[in-house]
Amino acid sequence: MKDLVREGAQNLETSLGEIVPALLRVSSDYRLGRGQAANSGFGQCLEALRSVIELVAKFREVSASGAFPDLPVTLTFAGHDQRLLGLLNEMSTAQQGRDWIFLADLIEYELVPILKEIAGGLPEALRALA
Repeated sequence: MKDLVREGAQNLETSLGEIVPALLRVSSDYRLGRGQAANSGFGQCLEALRSVIELVAKFREVSASGAFPDLPVTLTFAGHDQRLLGLLNEMSTAQQGRDWIFLADLIEYELVPILKEIAGGLPEALRALA
């Protein structure tokens, strides 16, 4: 079980390391009026975000089950999955309304900080799982 949790944490770390810079590029593209590039990049980022949300939810389930009592607290991500889901809904509304600047703001000032917060706890968790 510990190996599976460690592998999941490593996958999450890799995903976050790729998605954060991609999201910042998307935000910049929206601000610069490059809608086609931004929409394409945003679609790819949404797919990656779904995987991140699924991994975060799985870590919370493992933590809540008590099956792995030594799970580092940094892997419980209390509330992060709900925050991400709410933000995705808000971003979808902004995209449907073609409010590109608001969408860029949500990505850069709301989404990226949440993802960085999640990523910030992973090194400690990986050390604890080693």
